[in-house]
Amino acid sequence: MLFGCNPATGPIVVNSSLSVRSKSLESMTLAWSQAQDVNGNNETLEYQLVVSESPEIETLSDINRNARTVRAWGVNYTSTEVDLDGSERILYYNVMVRDTVGTISFYSPLEVDFTDRTAPTVGDPTLTVNEITSKSLRLAWNPASDNNTDGQDIVYVVMRSASDNLGAAGDYYNTADGRHICFEKAAVTDTLIEALPESASLYLNVFARDSNGNVTPYTPVVVTLLPPVTVKEEDSQIVCTYPLSADETVTLTLAVSDGLASGTLPPDSPLWAAVCQWAAASDGNMEGQGVYGFESVDPAAADLSGLTETDARLLSNALTEYTAAYAGSGSPACRYTSGGAPARTPEEARSADDDPGAAAFTVEPDGLLTVTRPVSP
Repeated sequence: MLFGCNPATGPIVVNSSLSVRSKSLESMTLAWSQAQDVNGNNETLEYQLVVSESPEIETLSDINRNARTVRAWGVNYTSTEVDLDGSERILYYNVMVRDTVGTISFYSPLEVDFTDRTAPTVGDPTLTVNEITSKSLRLAWNPASDNNTDGQDIVYVVMRSASDNLGAAGDYYNTADGRHICFEKAAVTDTLIEALPESASLYLNVFARDSNGNVTPYTPVVVTLLPPVTVKEEDSQIVCTYPLSADETVTLTLAVSDGLASGTLPPDSPLWAAVCQWAAASDGNMEGQGVYGFESVDPAAADLSGLTETDARLLSNALTEYTAAYAGSGSPACRYTSGGAPARTPEEARSADDDPGAAAFTVEPDGLLTVTRPVSP
């Protein structure tokens, strides 16, 4: 017998799927999501990986009868490299997880067909980049197909790097030389990539992976992010400069007097169009969208008078990630950040009575204010 267990509530396996992250003739890497301990001690959970020629490895008795250990019990590991000798055909892998009192839960068996060495087919490997800001961009690609894996099960992995080193299948999951994984999901061919580092040149590529670990790279792209927004204090004014593109900027100047900030923008300004859509949307204050609904914003007047200095900064920084690129896209306007919210009165907020987004404004270490996207209950 490999192990035993006590009749009790075991760890919670939220995502029971195992996946082949990479594979060669000599080895492959299997990975899975971390389980949740009922007492919150996730880091103390132990995992064991087993393999079998039979798919019946979902219970303790089946595993004891049909499986052998690939990697013994170990604390808090969620991936492992498996050595191969070239004789493998079709094998089944599974993971057990146990808590500190020995109670065991099971993942779902994964079939790996080692005879499948055909990588997914990408008819058009072109990547599309748009909605570029100083910290984020939207990346889209065409779907791949595969000889053994259904389209809905093909996983797409987005990698970024500061160097041009993402063009070959061998670059997949190689985190050397600045490579970094920023997205991984099945059946999704469009994603907003946020919290990107400042970089003169940012290289991106997508890798399509089938269920047996074969990968195909798309054609890498190099992207130049926009300059960051600047918010400066100059002679009792708040001067905010927003890059709308690599060649176009909009400047908003707010005069500060007695704690209030005021200023105007031309009604046809791209920035003002963003202000109206973001701050005065018809569904303003809807929880989960990060919107901040002012009591009165008239698109024709474009008058920002009456804002407190605090709110002027909030508005300015929030617009960092909501320029003309976001207008009409339906994307949330606000950047996610951690930390506590500054204390503000309803009068200071000048918001509607029911404003779940108001508590989501936070102060960054550099002193600028950012809007946090509220989390729906």
